Amino acid sequence: MSYSHRPGNKLRSHLTGKEYPFVKDRDGRSKREAVAKLTADDTSVRAANNERAAPVLNRELTETEHRTGNWIPDTRTTKEKVAQDAVHKSQPKHDPDRNHHAEYAAELETKLSRATAREKPGIQRRLDILRQSAAEFDTRLAERKSREAHRSSPAFTDAVVYGQAWIARLETNGSIPQEWVDGARARIEALNLTGDVDAFWKANDAFEAERQTTLKQKTAALDAEAAAVRAEAAAVSREAKAELAPAEAPAEATAPEMVTA
Repeated sequence: MSYSHRPGNKLRSHLTGKEYPFVKDRDGRSKREAVAKLTADDTSVRAANNERAAPVLNRELTETEHRTGNWIPDTRTTKEKVAQDAVHKSQPKHDPDRNHHAEYAAELETKLSRATAREKPGIQRRLDILRQSAAEFDTRLAERKSREAHRSSPAFTDAVVYGQAWIARLETNGSIPQEWVDGARARIEALNLTGDVDAFWKANDAFEAERQTTLKQKTAALDAEAAAVRAEAAAVSREAKAELAPAEAPAEATAPEMVTA
């Protein structure tokens, strides 16, 4: 039987966990009695376990099965095991503002102070890289915070609404160049990406100047075409009048001849 000695002159059964006290005497009789009682109890427990397991397993239990009591076959399906035994842990929330590089650098600084002379050069190289990464992260974080501040401003909202309205206006006009539509989309995408309202209005003013120039050129061309059409129509009208003039002129009257007898 398997047991261990515990403080205070006790024997502890590895099977049942029960403790059996004894006293120290010259002939060791008390300890032998404790061992005999422990052995008898373990034997009866093993016999009872084997009796319960025999109809299910058709064999005696192993020592591990006796100790753990985990001998009953698990007839559950995989789905049932997962549903009943799986432990669902919530994942930690991601903090986009947390500078992990700075935290690792702080840990390395502590490690560097306790390192040996041989370990310090390698730790220092890693520390320099982490410090540089932490500074770059802080720079990107500041830029992102600045863009977010711009996006939450009324000026940014007005620019987005204006740009989207222009896109809808240009997309529904089939007589304009496609490059105007693409340019409007590019301006609104750049605004959403950078949050630079001034750059958006500057690009929009340049587009508006180009649009006005193009429209004036188209208007001048249409005016010239209309003038040419009017001149051609006037010339055709004059030619038609000239062709009709001789036919409409009155015929000359002839005097009747006098006949004498």
